[in-house]
Amino acid sequence: RPGVGSAQGCQRKPLPILERFVSCRITSIELRQVTQPFWMRFRHNLADRSQNQSVICAVTTSDGTTGYGEALPRPYVSGETVGSCWSYLNNTAPQVLGLALQRKETPHAFLRELYDQASQTRQTVAFGALDLALWDAWSQVTRRSISAALEWNTGSSRCSLNLGLGFPSLIQLPFARRLFRDQKVKTTARGVVVPKGALPVTRLDGNRSFKQVEELFRAIPAKQLRLCQGLEEPFDPTTPDGFESYQVLRQHHVPTIADESLVTKADASKLAEQKVFTHWNLRLGKVGGFTGFCELYRMATKSGITVNLGVMVGESGILQGAQKALVHPDKFAAIESSYSGLLLASDPFALTQKDLPWQVTPSRTLGLGISPHKKRLVRQTSQSICHQP
Repeated sequence: RPGVGSAQGCQRKPLPILERFVSCRITSIELRQVTQPFWMRFRHNLADRSQNQSVICAVTTSDGTTGYGEALPRPYVSGETVGSCWSYLNNTAPQVLGLALQRKETPHAFLRELYDQASQTRQTVAFGALDLALWDAWSQVTRRSISAALEWNTGSSRCSLNLGLGFPSLIQLPFARRLFRDQKVKTTARGVVVPKGALPVTRLDGNRSFKQVEELFRAIPAKQLRLCQGLEEPFDPTTPDGFESYQVLRQHHVPTIADESLVTKADASKLAEQKVFTHWNLRLGKVGGFTGFCELYRMATKSGITVNLGVMVGESGILQGAQKALVHPDKFAAIESSYSGLLLASDPFALTQKDLPWQVTPSRTLGLGISPHKKRLVRQTSQSICHQP
């Protein structure tokens, strides 16, 4: 793919086919701050959004191939912002320029070192954009799939229906119950948004709405909670009351899912040691792209923890394409769909292999399998910069 809307001097003449396989190197890195409006509001206890603000990273090689990555920060999750992601990628770009992409060697070793540093400084969202962009470019250049390089088996799977506050009635529609793998519903201490009869096939997302377990039990009886497939982070586990509340839920055999508290390797190590959660929700856009995901997935399986494959709500085709490299019906208890077509009013990246809203299929193309829309990307850009040697 050629670069899109690149700053002046960012595009390079493609190399001859022989040189492509002998010495293909990173020649430019372009960053864009973009704003993507939603069709409708999406809200929960910690946020109320009608648009996304993200940083797009485009890595171009000496043969003209471009790989894309996306940083979609949520300050209440990792503490990162659009500004901090922009600064990280700006400062890291010089280390990546000139990197050779070779068929016999994946970018994992190079990225692992950067990931360890980013994990220590809690900059995994920003690192994830660079991680995805390099894997995307490497796959296209070497003609090897990302899944094969990660030694990861994939398979088609139905996905979860993720409902924000204000849309609970959708869960009762016959098509939703038949087509989606399960449903995740937002819940708060002020009002539990769970339609009657839907709880046994529903995961609940608390988004830290509750302070203590007594408050949760007043909203949803323990007997009902045991019937759901998982309760996602109802308390803040870093507080004494929150930690104690999770121990009570464990005694009541209520399955719990880590989300906001699980970002870095240090987070994962602490949670595995404390045995606070029975499930971990791993989001590519949160934990550090493919490199961070593989590290945390390994830690989860070693500790006997079940994994969900999550998404950042409203992500573009970039993170959707990345998810397709990992999807498998047997590796995850739940697989979320971002269904950006229902949220993003104008997605600047289209999947070359599209799925139905309730299904995710493995990509049959190289790289992330995405195609940029030039006019949309330029229109949504508020700031851009291009790094070259």
